[in-house]
Amino acid sequence: MSGSSVDKKIILNARPEVMVCLFLVIVTLAVYWQVRNHSFLNFDDGLYVTDNYHVRAGLSLESVKWALTETEAANWHPLTRLSHMLDVQLFGMNAGAHHMTSMFFHLANALLLFFVFKRMTGCLWQSGLVAALFAFHPLHVESVAWVSERKDVLSTFFWLLTMGGYVLYVERPGKIRFFIPLLFFALGLMAKPMLVTLPFVLLLMDYWPLGRLGGAMMPFGSTDVSNRSDNPHPASRIAQPVAGGQRALILRLVIEKIPFFALSAASCWMTIHAQQGKGAVVVRKISGGCPGRKRCGILCKIYRQDDLARKSGRLLSAPRHRFMVVGPYSGSIARRYIDSGNQNHQAIALVYCRMAVVSWNAGAGNRSSASRRAGHGR
Repeated sequence: MSGSSVDKKIILNARPEVMVCLFLVIVTLAVYWQVRNHSFLNFDDGLYVTDNYHVRAGLSLESVKWALTETEAANWHPLTRLSHMLDVQLFGMNAGAHHMTSMFFHLANALLLFFVFKRMTGCLWQSGLVAALFAFHPLHVESVAWVSERKDVLSTFFWLLTMGGYVLYVERPGKIRFFIPLLFFALGLMAKPMLVTLPFVLLLMDYWPLGRLGGAMMPFGSTDVSNRSDNPHPASRIAQPVAGGQRALILRLVIEKIPFFALSAASCWMTIHAQQGKGAVVVRKISGGCPGRKRCGILCKIYRQDDLARKSGRLLSAPRHRFMVVGPYSGSIARRYIDSGNQNHQAIALVYCRMAVVSWNAGAGNRSSASRRAGHGR
């Protein structure tokens, strides 16, 4: 038998799961392999890597301590900083290697998503389609091709590990198996606090596809709640009657998630503390010149427009208003750009500030019109 016929036979006899994984790997590499030639950007990459003394020093006791305690960039995500340090330790300041690390995390996430959905639903091709849409969607380009967005691919990695670990716990409940997804969840929060909503996702998984609310786990697109013989997943038969009925079962599942919610609350507190400590979020009450301000506390950044214009040496073409409201994080960027002394940065900040003023003016006009109409109605 010739070698080519043997190769064809091996390919034909390959498991469908292997074929799906090969497809995800090959196409993802084909799309993102080009990032190996990309360089660092001048937007946030300096803050996270190129101009950061602690990160450039690589992994050391001092840098690890700094990563765990510092809230630079108005965020606390020590695991992300440690990943940047490890890259520097292994590859130096080779930008292409840093990008490739993010790419491999994205590839791992696509494969994890496929395996998790395949195990939960028992559906091969639907799970493969979901993973393919995740892998190739244009919205993920920023996360892969921008070193500063390492936190996105890294937190997603632990998000999916948490989901996978939770499925294993559901199959065979136990203290150790419960601790595994909890650990992954904690690590994910240390990469990016975006994961605070994951406990709610776990509750949704209890309903579908794990079927823990009294029904069997349903494969994707199925409405049959009976146990299916073509679904090998043991979680489809774990739901047991609970004294007190459906409400007691839901309560038990919510109580089960309390450790996850506790971690989410701790992460929210840490994030707010970091944002306020660096001036990215300021809680004030708007006073003077803001329609509908009575009894209204708004979480925002408030700057006087004339202060911004004076600092930058430019005048805004928009009509002058006493106050300007800028979003929490974007307001921090605008202030930092105007204070930098760089004319390009000042121009970017002023464009944003102009849009903010125009938006506020439009909103104020709408509210005034509504008030007049209400007055005429009376």
